[in-house]
Amino acid sequence: MTGDQADILKRLKTYVPPWFGAGDTPVLDGVLTAAAFLLAQAYAFYAYARLQTRILTATGFWLDLIAEDFFGDDIKRKAGQSDASFRAYIIANLLRPRATRPAMASILLAISGQPAIIFEPNRPADTGAWRSPTSPGYWRVMRWGSLAVPFTCLITAFRPLARGGLAGSLFFNAPQASAFATPLSRGYYNSLSLDRVTVDDDDIYRAIDRTKVAGTICWTGLSSGVYAPPNPYPPQVLDADGDTDGQLDFSDPDNSDLLPGI
Repeated sequence: MTGDQADILKRLKTYVPPWFGAGDTPVLDGVLTAAAFLLAQAYAFYAYARLQTRILTATGFWLDLIAEDFFGDDIKRKAGQSDASFRAYIIANLLRPRATRPAMASILLAISGQPAIIFEPNRPADTGAWRSPTSPGYWRVMRWGSLAVPFTCLITAFRPLARGGLAGSLFFNAPQASAFATPLSRGYYNSLSLDRVTVDDDDIYRAIDRTKVAGTICWTGLSSGVYAPPNPYPPQVLDADGDTDGQLDFSDPDNSDLLPGI
């Protein structure tokens, strides 16, 4: 292998004058081996130091120093977090877009693995509107808007799901845990020690604070559940003119297209 003791010994012998002989030279080999040992140690240190000069190849404590140089105390390695995981987290935050709604949605999805629900009270696309051709209408969205709270949003962020452990297996007495119904790897006696999450609540709050626009307010709630897209309020019966568009229809006296069951 390049740079190891055997490689350096071979290289040293190519510089020896020819009168030392090319056959069995135990004395010469002993002297050169001692030098090759020290040079191999020096080369190994050089190779290690070279790796630490780039984020893509840095390892161990050097990755922690890189994170501190770029982010101060905002990003720290979690207990038991591998170099590969920590490196990916550093790179993801170096050039990440900020100060926009898509940027907020992107960072929350990246760190938790689940989309967040973002609601801006003064954004018609979030609240719905009466008789809008591009909006499902208030009765389907079921959220009030207000112009009295500009530069404000409400965020429901989801905590990351545990990797492994109970998240990936079935209970022992569950019917799906039958040997004929599920792979053995998902029907075994489980252990809570297998549930590991490397993102905590403070990480989510810090991500929001680093991404939001200065001067804006992001009211945030954290959920331990599984993300499900908000369901619009669907009409249940046909309205007076035979459609189910869910829009205000002044030709329909009882508004049955908006208030099902009335």
